[in-house]
Amino acid sequence: MGYNTNDEKNIWNGYLNEMRHDAIARQKQTEPMDTDIELLGRVIYFVTSFAKKARAYGLLAVEEDASRLDLENRTEAILYEAAELIVDGYSPECISEVLSNYYWVSRPEGFEATAAYISIRGALLVQEGTNPYGVKQMVSSMLPTKIREKCIEVCRNYEAQEQKSKDEIAKVYFETDFSRSEGLEVREALDWLERELSYLSDREIQRLLREVDNNYLVPALIGMKQNARQAIARNMSTRLRGMIMEDCYQLADIDDCAIAEGAVYVTEKLKVLQACGEIMDAESRLLYK
Repeated sequence: MGYNTNDEKNIWNGYLNEMRHDAIARQKQTEPMDTDIELLGRVIYFVTSFAKKARAYGLLAVEEDASRLDLENRTEAILYEAAELIVDGYSPECISEVLSNYYWVSRPEGFEATAAYISIRGALLVQEGTNPYGVKQMVSSMLPTKIREKCIEVCRNYEAQEQKSKDEIAKVYFETDFSRSEGLEVREALDWLERELSYLSDREIQRLLREVDNNYLVPALIGMKQNARQAIARNMSTRLRGMIMEDCYQLADIDDCAIAEGAVYVTEKLKVLQACGEIMDAESRLLYK
């Protein structure tokens, strides 16, 4: 979202600078406790996660992540409100004013003030479309080095827990047969592809995946039967498999036409590779044997 005028940009920058200076002054007045490190690391994790979701699926997807925040915690409640405001499309000036009001009314002490500022600044960075790494670097830059390292470690622990959960869900997804392939149009589009996949070696499937756009692969996977889905899944890295699973979850309600279109796209890519001799087709494979 762009700025309408330089005056508006200066206004919301003014709100942020006042909070930033106050937060830095307050963190200098106290030594961080373990609870402070945990809170800071958790907030950094969430704003980074928001940035990842927003870049992958749009700002609306941030709302789902925000539902995991602890609203009993004052800082996380501010972050939740920030997420709601950016999802609803409010301007940076409006968001800065609303959230700075929350900040000054609650007047958080010590490192809680830093966590509150990070929540607000992080949300605005997400709205601007800043990449996740940039968000993490910017919001953690106001912390002293030793404290920053501890907070980043807490953030990484949360990220590792999230990845583990995604891996477990992905495992269930790729090992469970709940394909949406009963419609005639979908079935016709998938039959040939699933049959060919059953003949391909892992190396050939990996070659195919290098040519396939995930925007088409995901709909095709939603419709595939379990054995075909597993054949593709075992030839993905753990990280990619988790990402693909998350995309499948986000698009689970797509219609049969989209599934058929994805299947046709993957099929065409496979046929091109077979025509070029990079992948052997099922008929040639039988003759070769």
